This record gives sequence, structure tokens and C-alpha cells, in this order.
Amino acid sequence: MADGYGSVVSPSQPQNPGGHRPRGALPTTPPPDAVLPTRGPDAPAPGQPIPLHYRWCLGCGSDEPAGLHLYHCHSTPLKDHIAHGLYGMYIVDPKEGRAPAHELVMMLNSFDTNFDEENEVYAANTKAFYYMERPIKVKKGELVRIYAANIVEFDQINSLHVHGNFFDEYRTGTMPAPNAYTDIIELGQGERSVLELRFNDTGRFMFHAHQTEFTEKGWVGAFEVEE
Repeated sequence: MADGYGSVVSPSQPQNPGGHRPRGALPTTPPPDAVLPTRGPDAPAPGQPIPLHYRWCLGCGSDEPAGLHLYHCHSTPLKDHIAHGLYGMYIVDPKEGRAPAHELVMMLNSFDTNFDEENEVYAANTKAFYYMERPIKVKKGELVRIYAANIVEFDQINSLHVHGNFFDEYRTGTMPAPNAYTDIIELGQGERSVLELRFNDTGRFMFHAHQTEFTEKGWVGAFEVEE
């Protein structure tokens, strides 16, 4: 069994207050870019050890490209595995670092709970309506950075809209300059963006998908902005 180390967020961690990203070395198995054949003569036989071949060296000076990255299961039936949570994300910071900020991870996901290839639950970080029940607390005027990734199965598009504010969008987080200044983004499966914004007023500001079905089934939350 091979281990990799880096800043890793699992979709099975909705209890993480505010979706804050962890710091330091956390183990994950298998590594994000592990290569595993599932068919043909090179596929492992049932019960045999799984060979993993990968190059992943977060934190050792050769991390490229910087940005927001996904990893997920590649074994069949892939759609069922993704629809039931076999994925995660990791963040590679640029060598020059990022500006200090209140950082949040939002894994935009969904779940097919009855195996009918339609989603019954949509969420940010797995638990439906979690951030409506427990709004994310941020400070007025502070920089808020959101690492957002869409891994929804069975739907071609997902979106993220923030009420009462605009944000800088860095697609995939790989470039130093923003790609857009907006209040809504659309993401296909596997697409991700780093969003930066500041709230200039106190109060509660909703964020949600701009597909009504997704919102009604759980993909909705709020920021609570305090002095």
C-alpha cells in the first residue's frame, strides 16, 4: 500500500467547521494521480496486491502546477463510485505563497441514494443544508478564499452564486491573475475554481446553486458576516 502526503480534504468531513482546509501533512491512499489498470492483462486479479505507480511530491520543492486539484476512483462502475463519494481534493500553493485569508473548501457534490442514476441529495461538503443550519462565520472586510470543486455525477453542470457580493475567480487556481469578476460561476464535472471576496457589510448572505432542484435538495448555505 502506498501513501502520499499533502493538504487533503475528504468529502466525508462535513463536520469540519466552515469547511476550513487543513494544514500540514495528512495521509491519503491511494495518491491523487495513482495509475491503476482496471481491464486487460495488466489489471490485478481478484485478491491480488494492487500496484500503484505515481509521482506525487507535495511540499518537497517540485510541486507543479500550483492550484486546486481533484482525485477520484477510476474503477468500474465509475459513475456509481463517484455518485457515492469516492473522491477528494488537494491544494498546491504557489512557491510565493498566497495572501493571508479566511480559507474555505467547498466540494460541490451529490448522492444517488437509491441507485436510479438520479441524485436525491445535493450539497456543499456532503451534508445537505449544513451551512444553512450552521452559517459560515467571517469578519467584515477580511479576505475570504473559497476552493470550490464540482464532482456532481448525473448532471452536466453545477453552479455557485453568492448573494450581495462579487468575487474574483481564478479558474483551477493555476494563474496569479483572476479570470473574472462575477457573482456566479458554472462548473462541469471535475472543474474547479478559487474564489476571493470580501464582505463590506455585516449580516447573513446566502450562497447556493442556481439550479432550483439542487437548492431545494440541499445545495444552499449562508455566510454570517460579523464586525
